[in-house]
Amino acid sequence: MKISVIGTGNLGSEIAFILAQKGLGDIVLLDINKELAEGHQMDIEHASSGISYGGTVTSASSSEEIAESDLVIVTAGVPRQPGMSREDLLAGNAAILKSICVDIKKNAPDSIVLVTTNPSDLMLMLALQETGFPSKRVLGLGNLLDSYRLRSLISTETGKNLNEVEAIILGQHGDRMLPVLSSCKVSGKPLSDILDADKIGEIFERTKSVASELISKKGATVFGPAVATVELAESIVKDLKKELPVITLLNGEYGLSEVCMGVTGILGKSGLESISELDLSDSEKKTLQETSDFLKNKFSEI
Repeated sequence: MKISVIGTGNLGSEIAFILAQKGLGDIVLLDINKELAEGHQMDIEHASSGISYGGTVTSASSSEEIAESDLVIVTAGVPRQPGMSREDLLAGNAAILKSICVDIKKNAPDSIVLVTTNPSDLMLMLALQETGFPSKRVLGLGNLLDSYRLRSLISTETGKNLNEVEAIILGQHGDRMLPVLSSCKVSGKPLSDILDADKIGEIFERTKSVASELISKKGATVFGPAVATVELAESIVKDLKKELPVITLLNGEYGLSEVCMGVTGILGKSGLESISELDLSDSEKKTLQETSDFLKNKFSEI
């Protein structure tokens, strides 16, 4: 299995290291800064004995090196700075992603593409447009990470171990994310049986802002998105067929079409094998419709 990581900054390098830790395949590190990619290659190679990694790590600045990749993970782009929204990155990262998509289409036409670049919902719509790949092979990170964060906040509030907490977020990877109340459970019990509506509302709102808080403290989100990206990648590479939150193109699901946003689905060796529709309340369905309208309008600005 050949996995190429495009962009080897904080997130890309962390993703590459976790891929190596899990032994998911041979890794190509592609970056316009070849010395940076080489440095990360050396660092992973030096750690390989300690993590029992038997694959190869290659650094490159030429997109030809991603040829015959089975999976391409795109992290390249301008990261969020304190005070910025994900949408503030739209124009700059769209230009970067367009160029990358040309390279992927030329050099790795049969690959599955996983996009982490923000704003990820809109970048995924752009990646689909620019590559022309089937939607099941072009996926985005977003609501899995948001679901991690929601689970963490619920765990903290209830004092329960994370392993006892379930929670799913759909919709936009941003302020319009939709925490699905019926999916939130602690030790198998509905969250609404444990916390009152006001407290649940506070947790849901904090989930929307917690990434900005993190960025203001350490400058970037790294470990969470890296682990989430590799969880998606591992289900694909190992054909685990795990049901996970992932950003994809909708084609009638939830009554929505021609828009990319976070849903849940089965991930296997062919990419997204199916989408699972959750039972939503009328207000939750309305939120998804409003999010769809917002994303389509923003995409028209590219």
